[in-house]
Amino acid sequence: MFSIKIDDVEIGNFLKITNVDRGGLAPVENTVRTYGKVSGSRLLGKKYNQRPITIEYSIYEEVDEKWELIKKILTKNDVFKIVFGDYPDRYFLATTEGETTFEKHTGRYASGVISLVAHYPFALSLEQKEATREANKLIFKNDGTAEAFPLFKFTAERAYKMIGFSHANGEIAQFGYENNERPVMLTGQTFIFDTKAKRAYVDGKIIYINEGRGFSVRPGETVEIGLILPDAVNQVVHGYMRSEYL
Repeated sequence: MFSIKIDDVEIGNFLKITNVDRGGLAPVENTVRTYGKVSGSRLLGKKYNQRPITIEYSIYEEVDEKWELIKKILTKNDVFKIVFGDYPDRYFLATTEGETTFEKHTGRYASGVISLVAHYPFALSLEQKEATREANKLIFKNDGTAEAFPLFKFTAERAYKMIGFSHANGEIAQFGYENNERPVMLTGQTFIFDTKAKRAYVDGKIIYINEGRGFSVRPGETVEIGLILPDAVNQVVHGYMRSEYL
């Protein structure tokens, strides 16, 4: 049996999966600049588009009852987590799109196609790994095949007027200034910096939004990110990262 779990429910218990098409890579669209006087162009950037997913299936015995159960699984949530048995360590966030078919051949046999799309085209690791702490640095390792984005979290052991993080590539994220009269956060408050969302929070309230580039770790890389905090060595700071796959 080929395993497919939707929101932790094994649909292979109701269907026989006969074919799955996720595409070899996430669909990509290149932006190029064409030279005027010579034949050629230069790559300016890549954009990964939504990933179509199709699941071909057969149903044997109790076909109507089993298909009703599948419909409930597919429609319970607008967006659901789907895990394929050949890559059980990662998931897509998918939704139904296009035409999903159910062709009843006899009272005991039916077949069809389930049509889905992952609007975010990369698979995400089920495990969110914690970074290694060395002195005033957090070390992140990206085991995936796409860029990954760290998340920082800590509960303040003192009031801070300034909080910062320095990436090995020279980028710095800073919140507040040491010469501020009022602190960015107080003792006991919880700080979260989500570099994928490019947002920082104190006790759940957004204190920072950035539409520009965020911190990231390229596939296969191990990166040190420094903590820019007064008494950074003693402040407990946790770092987490979820690998992603093209």
